[in-house]
Amino acid sequence: MYTAKGVPFMFPGCTDVSHCRTIEEVMNEANLNWDVDKVPIKTHIDFSKDLDVPSMEVPNYYATIRKDNGKPLGLVKNNYTIVQNKDAFDFFDAAIGAGHAKWQTAGCYGDGNKIFVSAKISESIYVNGEDPVDNYLMFVTSHDGSTGVKVMFTPIRVRCFNMLSAAVKNSSAYLNLRHTVSVHEKLDLAADIMALCYQKTELLRELYNELSKVKFSDKDAVALFANTVLTKEELYRVEKTGHTIEQIAYRDYQAISDSEISIRKTNIISEMNEYYFSGVAQKDIFGTAWGAYNAVSGYYCNVDKATGLSRMDSLMFGDKSRKIEKAANLVLV
Repeated sequence: MYTAKGVPFMFPGCTDVSHCRTIEEVMNEANLNWDVDKVPIKTHIDFSKDLDVPSMEVPNYYATIRKDNGKPLGLVKNNYTIVQNKDAFDFFDAAIGAGHAKWQTAGCYGDGNKIFVSAKISESIYVNGEDPVDNYLMFVTSHDGSTGVKVMFTPIRVRCFNMLSAAVKNSSAYLNLRHTVSVHEKLDLAADIMALCYQKTELLRELYNELSKVKFSDKDAVALFANTVLTKEELYRVEKTGHTIEQIAYRDYQAISDSEISIRKTNIISEMNEYYFSGVAQKDIFGTAWGAYNAVSGYYCNVDKATGLSRMDSLMFGDKSRKIEKAANLVLV
């Protein structure tokens, strides 16, 4: 029996900020209302207590630290410009105030190395008029130089909380903003982001409804799972040994051994196939390209054992995100 684990960025450990109307309120509610400073890095050499070796600044590099507790957050170069938490996403308050979106959750990685805030967009997608997909934005910024201000469009199928990919048809799910003072000076930035959201919504509405009408055989579904999980070399080995992908999916020992497919990947393909038939909210979409695609997403969202922040990170930005994106583009070919 499969169960839905929930929206990836709504887990114990992050803060519900859905009642907040401004990013300042969000930061206060989530205890992210601290500032960051950039300080020089100095050497500290203790060869001997009898030697007095003066400390020296390391050129071109600085440490970012939290002002409230002095904890280090990262190592950055001298041209790095700090954007405080309360300033990183305040450009979107206009969209919140206009009723186009609503803040949802907020949290951080580690001691605050990376900050994230999610918002739900007012407009949803309906597949066949009855299968809702809600649209969210994930806002991310870092204080360790790993990323600038980043906004990611994220569709979630409501019935199963499957995270779907918006990076389809050679388009990106991201709108990246560099960590410079100009990020605060961009006129109508909230309106630009909402325009991108509406474009994405229209594109995905058309594609998802198209997928729901494409008939998929069991063989088609297994092929999608295998092409999502296996490399081209591994797929070639299966073919070269005279075996089939179906044998791999149904855990045929000889096929697995001859093709040298790992047990881990075999299990993933097999479990995707099982989820396709009996996963959360799969009954009504089984036998379609929409159902096969949701089996891939459903596996990574609801079967994979990752939890909490690690689950969110992988689904939003890591390997699971790339697999879901790969499946989306494979099924749209």
